[in-house]
Amino acid sequence: MNVKLIRQLNTCSKSVICRDSPVPAPTTTVNYLAPIEKLVPPVQPFRYAYPPPKGVPEHNEVLEPHQVEINDIRRRLSDFGLDQSGFTAWLDTPTSFDKWNDDKAIRSRYYEETIQLIKDKLGATRVIIDNLYIAVIHVDQTPAAGEARIRSHTDPEEAEKLLRTRAQILNIWRPMRGPVVDAPLGSIDVRSVKHKDLGRIYLPVSSQSPSQMVLPLENAARRGDDHQGEPSKARKGEVMFIIDSRAVLR
Repeated sequence: MNVKLIRQLNTCSKSVICRDSPVPAPTTTVNYLAPIEKLVPPVQPFRYAYPPPKGVPEHNEVLEPHQVEINDIRRRLSDFGLDQSGFTAWLDTPTSFDKWNDDKAIRSRYYEETIQLIKDKLGATRVIIDNLYIAVIHVDQTPAAGEARIRSHTDPEEAEKLLRTRAQILNIWRPMRGPVVDAPLGSIDVRSVKHKDLGRIYLPVSSQSPSQMVLPLENAARRGDDHQGEPSKARKGEVMFIIDSRAVLR
């Protein structure tokens, strides 16, 4: 099983009283990818992560904002699972790690702790840490991009073996400290998303390394996706697992 590890900076402001009691579901703005005919130019969505070819813009994305209600999953954890909703949360994963500015400590201690967590919770036989981000929202990859990521971390023979079994790319979210009262993580229940509601974005990270990812299209907002937030007032000992790609579920 492969994993993409993502860390998120969440803080509780000193000016805010942090309470344990539930709060009403908040409403927030979520940006959806506009239909292709509204893009500039109106071709397959793209975004270059390096200087684009001469005469080509960096991207042609047009995002359309929509107000949505974010539901708290803390009291409904049994309703969600990786194979059902595409994400799940565990509230019993304490950690004493706090050296977030020490890359060596992260790689030697936190990576190992997270690998063991995934094995304990999911029964994984092998875990590969792919990347670490701070305060970054990441969306699902396309099947081709998911498979390419597995191949980039293993030799050809092992990659073929993994892709014939059950391999997943996961995002792991844990507050660096908490409780979280500002900019909590949000996700969409995959059961409320139709395939036609997802748009592929060509995302070359270099001239030799093309990639793709997907974003929800604007028509999904009009139909009404089921938006969920991380457990309210999320703490350091609470984590969310989110499937980054179903591409490699065989």
